Amino acid sequence: MPIGKNVYGRLFNVVGDPIDGLEVLPKTKSDGMSIHREAPAFDQLSTSTEVLFTGIKVIDLIEPYAKVERLVYLEELV
Repeated sequence: MPIGKNVYGRLFNVVGDPIDGLEVLPKTKSDGMSIHREAPAFDQLSTSTEVLFTGIKVIDLIEPYAKVERLVYLEELV
């Protein structure tokens, strides 16, 4: 699978072949990563919760309001 800044904004299938009609990127050891590699160790996985910013301003703006509305609605029921 190609890696690096060249893949930003590109579309690839599951084996790393571009499906967007642009140039084919190299999949060598220095410019790519194998899809058949060992899974990370359990202690290397992250369990922290983070806010996901989509980069779409409308979605990032509306989502906190949806959470607040649910909390207000639940408080009225109690």
